[in-house]
Amino acid sequence: MGANRIVGDFAVDNRAGISRTLHRISAIRNRKGAIIGLTCRVGRAISGSANLLQDLVKDGASLLLIGPPGVGKTTIIRSVLPVCQRDLHDDYQKRVMIVDTSNEIGGDGDIPHAGIGNARRMQVPNSDMQHKV
Repeated sequence: MGANRIVGDFAVDNRAGISRTLHRISAIRNRKGAIIGLTCRVGRAISGSANLLQDLVKDGASLLLIGPPGVGKTTIIRSVLPVCQRDLHDDYQKRVMIVDTSNEIGGDGDIPHAGIGNARRMQVPNSDMQHKV
């Protein structure tokens, strides 16, 4: 059974997502372009992981999250979204938009993962085009 039949089409970055999840599959290709292996990144949404940042977010402060892979930067962003959405909508009638270049925040499928709540998501088909999206 081919990898494309299992996870769908791979984009130019050799990645494909599993719809309605935060999981992503990366294709490993040989020199001829044939898929010879797969790598799975398991994404997860953990509610409450941004409790320490809520005061900063509510005050409108700018935040820069840096750290090595796997420490929870994207998970914290997902956790902050409901707070931002609620406050921005209730106080200012504003909507939260996510420009999701790698589809890590809202997942890869046409229907975003529930972890981003009611935020609108704009997918970027090619990272070179992010500024236009």
